[in-house]
Amino acid sequence: MFESIALISLLIFSFFLTDKTSQVIKDMDEIMIMIKQNKSKYETKSINAKINNDSIIPGLSKRIVNINKSYNSMKEYGKYNPNLYSYNYIKSKVSIEDNKDKYINLGLSNKRMVSINFILDDTNYLDEILTILDRNNIKSTFFIDEDFLSNNLDLVYNLIKKGYIIGIKNTSNNYKWMNTIITKVGKQKNIYCLYNNKKTIDKCVSIDGYTIKGITIDNNYYSSIKDNLRSGSIFNFKASDNLINKLDLIIKFILKKGYSIEDIDTHVQE
Repeated sequence: MFESIALISLLIFSFFLTDKTSQVIKDMDEIMIMIKQNKSKYETKSINAKINNDSIIPGLSKRIVNINKSYNSMKEYGKYNPNLYSYNYIKSKVSIEDNKDKYINLGLSNKRMVSINFILDDTNYLDEILTILDRNNIKSTFFIDEDFLSNNLDLVYNLIKKGYIIGIKNTSNNYKWMNTIITKVGKQKNIYCLYNNKKTIDKCVSIDGYTIKGITIDNNYYSSIKDNLRSGSIFNFKASDNLINKLDLIIKFILKKGYSIEDIDTHVQE
């Protein structure tokens, strides 16, 4: 009996010693040393979302380097590479995730990026819009209603697979059905609803979605964008002949001003 206990104790001690030795060796590795020395450059503090009556502007989660995951990735790569840092995120005390009863009027304001989205009544202008977006390597959101969705299921699924986001137009009625088709069947991560009034928010809350407002533009494109272009701007365009003729120049104007154009997921991600 005593010999069995002694053997078990020896095995436990050996395991502990081996694990401890392994950690010491890892800590002395040049890659691990570099990770620890530089990790503060890539970590961020949390920023609370800003609430103003019924509107909200996204904040920022606290980002902390996961040292062991980062080490394993870089060790496999063979050398220190900051692009291979892995992170853990801690949600801010005030976040859009906990305040879905507010509409999002702007995206992240700490980065020079904007979002452009399209309101579709039908498929008439979709091919032209996609051609221009693809040419400029831009992903966007298309706000549609239940008629568009029911008549173009395969098209919608294909858009989601290609990285575009499908949102619910503010003239829609059957939010729950649309959400099921888009997120459950189409496997889209988040659902977004285009703002119209408080009822829009209530409907979007019922499906655990985010309500997007931003600025809707259907004419005077250049002056409207020039007057409202800033970090976090959300522009919603009504599809039309007039838009198609100007869309490529609109995109080039925004990019020339030093802004990136990101999809709405990236634009509001905290």
